[in-house]
Amino acid sequence: MRSTLQVTVVNGLNDKSIGAIVEFAIKNIDKIQGVVFQPIMFAGRDAHVGDEDRYERRYTLADLAHGVAEQVPNDIQVMRDWFPMSVYSALAHLIDQMNPDSALGSVYSDVHPNHGLSCPLVVDLSSKKFVPLAKFFDVEGFVRDAHVIGDCFTGKFLTKMRVATSIARHLRMDLAPEGFTLSDAANLFHQMYVREKHETSGVVEGRWRLFIVAGMWFQDLFNIDLTAIKMSSTLVATNTRDGEISFCAYNAAGWRTLVEDLNEKVQLPEWHSRHGRHAIFANGKLVNIAGLPDVQPIRTMTPTEEPIPVPAASLNGK
Repeated sequence: MRSTLQVTVVNGLNDKSIGAIVEFAIKNIDKIQGVVFQPIMFAGRDAHVGDEDRYERRYTLADLAHGVAEQVPNDIQVMRDWFPMSVYSALAHLIDQMNPDSALGSVYSDVHPNHGLSCPLVVDLSSKKFVPLAKFFDVEGFVRDAHVIGDCFTGKFLTKMRVATSIARHLRMDLAPEGFTLSDAANLFHQMYVREKHETSGVVEGRWRLFIVAGMWFQDLFNIDLTAIKMSSTLVATNTRDGEISFCAYNAAGWRTLVEDLNEKVQLPEWHSRHGRHAIFANGKLVNIAGLPDVQPIRTMTPTEEPIPVPAASLNGK
């Protein structure tokens, strides 16, 4: 099983470490399948951050795209290699049509284009060298084809043939890394299928692997997205006593404060001020704590001996 690294980015704190994190993940691609960078959120307990701190610490998705291009020396270009996360919804629809007998449908990410973005990289497992997928494959052209193929569904077999034709049409073999073939491109599409379906069986392992660098806003009142909250309800839910709440709604829409207020527990000093102190017994004897007012035992009891005196100094002032 491979993991995805999730990194919160704070401007002025770790924004210069993005490139090193990406390179570390790729070197350990046998254990890590991608990195999700999430700019610092100002929601929940951070709701009272001042405007000056907010301006200094906020890290945008545009900052992330430029940061990766500057810190990762592999010809990553901001306008060519980054795509809105919602682009994958077109692929998810197509994958479902190609696999109509699947027990579960694909995960759709039809969130606002400004909510998230991703940069697909192709990694050579033997050398750990990598290149952006869009450098040698027309991703935008393929996505346009995916819309047309999906809208003109002609059956499972013909759909797969049309997809294969589209992959071949948009592949630039003259710009592809050395040793990369058309069958390798088909394998990358299959890897995308596995990601969309969240399955691990049937993965065709080859020399090349798809690696995703993604950026996604934390939800707050600055960028709240109801579609993303709906998706968060299924992918990342927060458990409460009364049921599950979307992680984004919990932190951005006020649910955190509501849940914490409902489950607030009274502190011991406040309890004592309201109800007084209860009696303390040790070995069947009422303990008389010096320096504290007399207490009434909470149960009827006849002490066998005089109460045990406890010096006030032993209480350390409590």
